[in-house]
Amino acid sequence: MHRSGTSLLSSILQKAGLFIGDDLLEASEGNEKGHFENIDFYKFHMDALKSHSLDPDGWDLKTISTLNEALDKQAIEIIQKNNKNEWGWKDPRTTLFLKYWENKIPTIKYIFVYRDPWDVADSLYRRHSDPAIISDPSHAFKVWDFYNREIINMYTSNKENSILIHIDDITKDVAGFINTINSKFDFHLTTDGIKDIFDKSIYKPSHENLLYSYITALSFPETIVTLNELRTLTKKELFNLQKAPMDKIPEETIKQFLFNWHIPSLQKIEIENLTHEIDSCNQKISLLTQELDWMKKTIFWKTRVFWQKLKGNKNS
Repeated sequence: MHRSGTSLLSSILQKAGLFIGDDLLEASEGNEKGHFENIDFYKFHMDALKSHSLDPDGWDLKTISTLNEALDKQAIEIIQKNNKNEWGWKDPRTTLFLKYWENKIPTIKYIFVYRDPWDVADSLYRRHSDPAIISDPSHAFKVWDFYNREIINMYTSNKENSILIHIDDITKDVAGFINTINSKFDFHLTTDGIKDIFDKSIYKPSHENLLYSYITALSFPETIVTLNELRTLTKKELFNLQKAPMDKIPEETIKQFLFNWHIPSLQKIEIENLTHEIDSCNQKISLLTQELDWMKKTIFWKTRVFWQKLKGNKNS
């Protein structure tokens, strides 16, 4: 799922020696360290989603298992271009194409990383760049649930070729994580120089959002069911449902809470828009001032001022 630590994961794998592409998506405000996404797969997934009239960012709750002949040809070309001895790619949209890539690459291996739903929602809110989430904050939880249900389905049916792990467990033992990949997939990645690869001031462990976790349990109990399935599969302690009653709270209360949670992002957007407007106005004022200064130096302006003085209108 988006905002689940996939950029951190792929940066670690690249540092460990996995080929993840020559042409990678540039860093942005949401990912200051970089996305570590192969542009070939990034653009392919977006084009494929568009071909099915779906949101190119992957916010629709639908998967794709077949594509048209042109896109199939493009997929094969992308595989051939990037195919190395030990290679892979990262793009959260891939979760919507799991069956498709399984048919195209029979020997494919999967590393599924998950993050708690309230942390993902919080990260999406703070990123404030996804129209589907801005217009409906509750959609963050619906998409989280959909993506992770797809992960559970693929992992449970293909455990021999899959690794499922919580992002916190990667950050706690990066070397151990790399060794697990090498052992399970017979890879030869290195653990040299990857201990301090991520910025701990940017990464937020899940335990820091206890309030959000209980609100999530009250508002979206289905995500807790999915979360506990993930935790069971990864042998982690289950979320304690006793601490948060699971009777669903009124929809209007949920909307109000999400709005209040999300509002700092909306306010930031409004401030940025106003700032751009102010900058634009200042630029126009500067240009008009320059034009006025130029006009005052012309013979026309001087003649006009002289004529007004003769008429006795000193304020003109």
